[in-house]
Amino acid sequence: MSDSVQALSIVYEDVKQRLIDDGPIGVVVTFGRRERTKQINQGTGRANRVVFQPGDDGSGKMGTYAPPRNPGRLPRPLFTLREIAYVYCWAYDPTDPNNEQLQYEAAKLLHDQVLRAIYKSRVGHGTIQVKDPTLQAQKTERLFGYEIRFTLELESMVPDSPGIWPEATGVAPTAIDVQNTAKVPDDSADGIDHVEGDET
Repeated sequence: MSDSVQALSIVYEDVKQRLIDDGPIGVVVTFGRRERTKQINQGTGRANRVVFQPGDDGSGKMGTYAPPRNPGRLPRPLFTLREIAYVYCWAYDPTDPNNEQLQYEAAKLLHDQVLRAIYKSRVGHGTIQVKDPTLQAQKTERLFGYEIRFTLELESMVPDSPGIWPEATGVAPTAIDVQNTAKVPDDSADGIDHVEGDET
């Protein structure tokens, strides 16, 4: 698969499944901007977590647009969206919590397995770039594992097709004007027995 409409979601799902299949054991893989600050989504033995966070943290930038790749196929690609996401790999070695070498090695092992899973995902690795590996600063003086963040860039196709909306309705959610909505009459107070199918 050289291009994908939902490249980031596909890579995320593939990484989650590969870490279940190949380990490390008990890793939790989550998606979203709020997941990194949670404490209830840690894996086995605490920490042991991977978070996919779409967009740039500071600017909120989603990525950049580029010309379509491989035009002439169906569905016809209109644009390429070079999506960006941060991937956080947080690990902890409980055998010696104050040993920074062990904590770093645990995070590096998790990081390596995540990169392997990304490389082997269904999205072609020619359309994926990883860069800027960074050790995240500890918020407290007492060490609790290590966390490595890197940037993931993916090429997603924007197709010339309407796509599939949630629940296959084809209709985007709409706002309801509560003030101007006609009040539905209350049949229970009109003194008439209403029976389903009774047109009288």
